[in-house]
Amino acid sequence: KINITKIILILIIIISFLLRFIGAKPGYPPYHSDEGIGYSAATSMVKNKNLDPLRYDYPSLVPLINVGIYETVFIPVAWIKYYTLNLGKIIDGMINLPIRGAEYKRIVQLEILGNRERNALFWSRYITAFFGFGVSLLTYFLAKKIFSKEVGLISMYLVAVNFRQVLNSHLGLPDIYNAFFLLASCLAILRVYQLNDKFSYFLAGLSIGLYFSAKFQFFTILPLLTVFVFSVFCKKANYLGLIISFLTAGLVAILFNPYLIINFEDFLRIQSYQLLKYGGGAFNLFLFPFSYLYQIGIGKIISILAILGASWGLIKKFKLSLLLAMIIFQFFFVFTFYSTGGFYTRNFVTITPLVLIFAGYLIHELSKLINNRKIGNIFLIIFVVVISFTQLKDSLIVTYEYSKPWNFEILARWLAKNITDESIVAAHSSVPLQDSVKRSSYDFHLAYLMDEFKEEGADYAVISLDSAVNESYW
Repeated sequence: KINITKIILILIIIISFLLRFIGAKPGYPPYHSDEGIGYSAATSMVKNKNLDPLRYDYPSLVPLINVGIYETVFIPVAWIKYYTLNLGKIIDGMINLPIRGAEYKRIVQLEILGNRERNALFWSRYITAFFGFGVSLLTYFLAKKIFSKEVGLISMYLVAVNFRQVLNSHLGLPDIYNAFFLLASCLAILRVYQLNDKFSYFLAGLSIGLYFSAKFQFFTILPLLTVFVFSVFCKKANYLGLIISFLTAGLVAILFNPYLIINFEDFLRIQSYQLLKYGGGAFNLFLFPFSYLYQIGIGKIISILAILGASWGLIKKFKLSLLLAMIIFQFFFVFTFYSTGGFYTRNFVTITPLVLIFAGYLIHELSKLINNRKIGNIFLIIFVVVISFTQLKDSLIVTYEYSKPWNFEILARWLAKNITDESIVAAHSSVPLQDSVKRSSYDFHLAYLMDEFKEEGADYAVISLDSAVNESYW
């Protein structure tokens, strides 16, 4: 007998996997300043043989995960590739084994990590894509445990095709990791609610410590305390378990962030700046993030369904829905009221899976209004596909565009083919030009019209919008 549920689950898994891994290379150009917390910090650890991330605006878990996978997977594979490609030179004695000293460092930098750590950049993006895939899987398990298997499938699909989830799974940023460990924390807390044993409390503490070590967030502590209060009222309070949980969380946070303690003054100084940067203490409702999520990040219909689903969940399944609602409320309070941190919309990648679980719950509840189960299931599938079509379309655009070569590489080939030798070219220093042309630089120049460039003797002008916006808005 064909199991339709398993087939749908497999299809969603395939969709989620492909949307995250296709376009991981070449992907977004290597210009995102915050990607350094992943691959730059990890490569520094590899080269310096320590665990110091050298930057303290983020915790250390992400670079530690990266360096661990570098050392166990990517670097060994890169060495095997290097030895294979250079086997003839090794046999001829042009490369002496074992490789040591300056030659070893040169090969590590240029051949293994890549020029400007470009190989490591791609490694980190593959790792992020893997965790992004994990986010969709954990969403399924969490929604299944709280509501039902059907809600798990719907929620997983909504996460699988969600534009921001797919977009951020292509970038080596902490947000996807943060979403992964938030979901893991929720599952662990749910286990505490169900079993109330010491091991469950230990797992909750472990996951909370990891979640904190991904992005300095602690929104899962209140749900854990709420579960404990539930157990007190049921006269099943496990005080030792709660102590174990907090001790474990604290120990994990310390173990994964030792250099934040060693460089505590630098850490405090940087975090003080971060608080100012994010507008901490604003206490004023910041509406832009809500508009962004409604219009783009989640979608109009899905946003409305999520709000109604949360309300209905608190009525029908109060305790379990409350655990998710607490996290969502805290998150939005901090990023849209206490601070203006919601201006950086990628922050909401963390909370989106929980929001989409409530949308999935209401969609399933609506499908149950149709008495005929087969017709109800057909309606459910069609409805989910239709309301998430824009999200899927935008996600497909991400994977398609990120599969193309980087723009500056396309530009370099075009310039070499179309600009004649001995021409005078007005171009920003970041624009790649062949040696046969003369560059008339305008790094800090006010000329933008073709007539202005002509007056200065330029035959061609190449404008890089990345650099142009630094000097003007137009």
